[in-house]
Amino acid sequence: MQETKARLANIFKMIGDKASTERGLVELWHFQRDHPETDINPHLARTSSQFRHYIQRGLSKVDRRMANSAGKLQQVQHELCLS
Repeated sequence: MQETKARLANIFKMIGDKASTERGLVELWHFQRDHPETDINPHLARTSSQFRHYIQRGLSKVDRRMANSAGKLQQVQHELCLS
């Protein structure tokens, strides 16, 4: 539990740093996927509403990018099976 809290704190710190914000959003996306039982709302509640919206928009962008990448991978796999 402590390790999870520390990891989330580190991820939010990355998101708050301009130089690592993109990496932090991707890390948070992976964290949520790998730990669906962990509620990130307590961490979000300690941030401003603008920062929460920024994170939500960023996660949506990462989600779309990951879905697009997965779709491309499936297409390539499909094409390989046909050849």
